[in-house]
Amino acid sequence: MVAAARNYRNSTGAGAGGSGYVYSEKSYKPTNYRPSQKYIMHNEKLLDGTQSMPGHKGHTIEGNEGDGFVRISLLNKYSSDATLSNVTFSEGTFDVPFTPSTKNYNVAIDADTTKLKITKNNYRS
Repeated sequence: MVAAARNYRNSTGAGAGGSGYVYSEKSYKPTNYRPSQKYIMHNEKLLDGTQSMPGHKGHTIEGNEGDGFVRISLLNKYSSDATLSNVTFSEGTFDVPFTPSTKNYNVAIDADTTKLKITKNNYRS
């Protein structure tokens, strides 16, 4: 009886799989389902278990091995360098000339100033 059960388990192959949903511009959206626009995915792909895809460890697999698996890649369009190339103030003057390596400044403004706009520019890589 144990041998028969073992043979049965070995002969069943892969499981039935699961379901998936990706929130995109074209997705079906159930009534009252409106997550923020920041959750919309772009260039998404849902692959069925018969197609080749990246495996957990970077190799190529057909279908999925083991439990469910998803790979989400952030393709950062912006530099992670937060170094400033310039800072300007709508009112007032710096105590020293601006340089990217300086972290603290004193800005002298008139006593009757009620609004101050600070504008910064980051280096782009």
